[in-house]
Amino acid sequence: MPPPAEPQEGRPPAGIDDEEDDIRGDEERAPPPDWPQQPLRVPQFSGRSYLELHRLQAYTGLSLELELKADAPDGLLLYNGQTASGAGDFVSLALRDGHLEFRYNLGSGPVLLRAPKPLTMGRFHRVVAKRYLKDGFLTLDGEADIRGRSGGLLQSLDLAENLFVGWLPGPRGLGPPAGVLDNVGGVERGFRGCLRRLRLGKRDVRLSGPGASRDVLRAVRLRECGPPCGPCLNGATCLDHGPGNYSCLCAPGFQCQMGSFMQGTQCERARRRACDPDPCGSGASCLLRGGGGTFSCRCPAGRSGRLCEGRATVPDFSGDGYLELPRLQNVGQAFSLELWFLTRVPQGLLLYNGGGASGRGDFLALRLEAGRVQFRYDLGSGATNVS
Repeated sequence: MPPPAEPQEGRPPAGIDDEEDDIRGDEERAPPPDWPQQPLRVPQFSGRSYLELHRLQAYTGLSLELELKADAPDGLLLYNGQTASGAGDFVSLALRDGHLEFRYNLGSGPVLLRAPKPLTMGRFHRVVAKRYLKDGFLTLDGEADIRGRSGGLLQSLDLAENLFVGWLPGPRGLGPPAGVLDNVGGVERGFRGCLRRLRLGKRDVRLSGPGASRDVLRAVRLRECGPPCGPCLNGATCLDHGPGNYSCLCAPGFQCQMGSFMQGTQCERARRRACDPDPCGSGASCLLRGGGGTFSCRCPAGRSGRLCEGRATVPDFSGDGYLELPRLQNVGQAFSLELWFLTRVPQGLLLYNGGGASGRGDFLALRLEAGRVQFRYDLGSGATNVS
């Protein structure tokens, strides 16, 4: 068959919404078991709420339309990928630093379309994202299109996994896998806010409660849209920190995570050992503190944050973290070493390279002592200090 006509004048073809239904599954069926028992007029997402739908049918074209109100400037709105790990093709919508980002990859590298104006927190906005072959279009509140185009020869979007709206749960209920995080620009949190309308292609996905949608496979932790403080549970007190920010002060026997450090987001689970389930990100180690009631995360290289949720461009060391590198080479006669660092305490080890695991023999070290940098080395005749 001849290839479809290219879009004219930077616009998607008029019939893009009719090309495909964008989601499969036309049959009527019982509501998914996770639907709230009471009908929802407008669902609210807490950051770990999500809808799971059949995968998008977006091989040649795609049209998405959302009406949403954000309560926080960062969060994953929508993700559909070729694989669960994040490898291969994908399409996503996310909020990052308050700006809407539309991303897709047809196999020739990711395309990013970013709205120049940030969303106003607490106000509804209309978002339209379209793709036809290589070309992408993003529109916010009827403003001028933001346009992008995939390079290379590939022009089809191959998706195999289900579509997730609001958040993408990873293994053991943790956040998205590392490959997905890379795809979406490091946005690990889910969407926090309300979704008034979701239109995929020419069909509106009905979001109004039990029995109302034939497209939704799962609906998890959804509530009726209300003030940001609405989700606190089990007698918790909500503390409002301004637009889009709140925390739950939990009643005895419960604990929460807003600001990212404990279990649950709305005091919804009874207290257990702090590392069960593991709250730290993929590849991180959870270390129990204070008899098991608190914890800290030891992050792998390239990750940072209380839960190792962010990508580290400048590593942040907490006193028990370290980087292990290959031993210094060709330093028998002379060498040069340069470090740029910021310290929060007056003492600590900056660098060490020794002759063996026993700690005996030649070595060199850089450390802070009483706020001063000290260079210490031993060539076999005894240690020398330079400060």
